[in-house]
Order: sequence, then C-alpha cells, then structure tokens
Amino acid sequence: MTKELEEPTDFYERMTLLLPNDSKAAMQAISQITNIVDAELGVRAALARAVTHRGLLGHVEAALQKFLDLREDTPEGRRRWLWCLNEFIFNLYEDRRHSSDLQFVQALGTWIKKFNQIVFKDAVDFGASEICYWFVDNFAYYAMWDDDPTEFHLTPENLKWVAWENHPLAKARIQAGRFTSYDDYSAWRVANR
Repeated sequence: MTKELEEPTDFYERMTLLLPNDSKAAMQAISQITNIVDAELGVRAALARAVTHRGLLGHVEAALQKFLDLREDTPEGRRRWLWCLNEFIFNLYEDRRHSSDLQFVQALGTWIKKFNQIVFKDAVDFGASEICYWFVDNFAYYAMWDDDPTEFHLTPENLKWVAWENHPLAKARIQAGRFTSYDDYSAWRVANR
C-alpha cells in the first residue's frame, strides 16, 4: 500500500489531510469526536490549516465547541481537559495576534475568554494547579495591546489564588489594563522586560 492510500494514524493527521480540501468530511469528523484527546487534536489541526487557508473559521469553532462539550465535570476530567487545553491555548493567542481577518480575531478572543472563565472558576472552586498559572501568564505574554484583562476574566475575585511574587509580569500587565495605543503598550513592554 502506498503512503497516500494508508489510513492516517491519528486524528490530527486525518484532519490535516481533510482540511481545506474536503470541508464536509472534516466537519463530519469533528462531529464524531468522542474523546478529549481527539478533540484537542481536532482544534490544533483546524487552527494549523486556518492560518494558511481562509474560510475555515467554522471548522475551528466546531472543533473548539466539541472540545468544550467533552469536558467532564469530575476532578480527573477537569484535570485532563485543562492539560489538553494548555496544548493549544497559546495557538489561540498567537493566531489571533497574527491574523488580518477581523472575524477570526474576534472569534478566537471570544473562545479564549470562555476558556479562561472556566479555568479560573475551577481554580477558585476546586483549587488551582500549577497549570492554572500558565493561563494567567499567557495573557501577560500574548494578549493584544487593546485587550482588557477583565474581559478575559483576569479579576481579583478570579485570581485570589495567584502567588503574584512568582508572576510579576502577569501582575504588571493585569494592573496596566487596556492600553490606549500600541505605542503605549510597546513602551510598557520595554519597561517590563
């Protein structure tokens, strides 16, 4: 059997072969995901293809929704979901920062906000794990200049568990709030390196 005819070995590979050429089959594959690992791989594949192929926002959002839907509200389910989310949250921030498609930028921002809300609520309700800190730091490092921390659920009541002495850049970025211009943001970045 030739390489082209072999069945893909994992969901990520299968999705990257389907997108963008067979949109309908890709959406069907996303709808049939039944586990959190494949959901994570589906998100990562859709994001990877959406960076170079316009018109795949629907696939990205379908994969993100499937990932959200498969979250199990048990200690082990929350932990597994959080680890899988951590595998692609950076991509949401980065793809958002580098895209020229305003609809794509806004949609990814909405998803980051949804995920942060869940992560920080769980941290307050069930105790924060070390990985929760990464979500706080992600905002400091990857948010856009005009992002308001409160819109991303980075509020005192959501972050009372944070040991700020270990996350000074995150603390400074959250306290700075939304910048009025990119130049103000750039000056802040230089001053806070």
